[in-house]
Amino acid sequence: MEKENENGTLVVNCGVYEFTRFESAVRTLEQEDGYEGEVWEMGVASGDLEELSEFSNANDLNAEIITTIL
Repeated sequence: MEKENENGTLVVNCGVYEFTRFESAVRTLEQEDGYEGEVWEMGVASGDLEELSEFSNANDLNAEIITTIL
């Protein structure tokens, strides 16, 4: 079972994708956007949605981390 991210939700392309689970974000971005290569693998190795957000922004996708305060 995938662990939910404690830091918030990764929102890509103004809500086209929303991820709270790191593994789901990785799988979808690899399949839908063709992400691969050494820099992508470094982001994946980080285990951090913030790193995936930065990578996505650097590759012409709009991505941000949304935090929810309860």
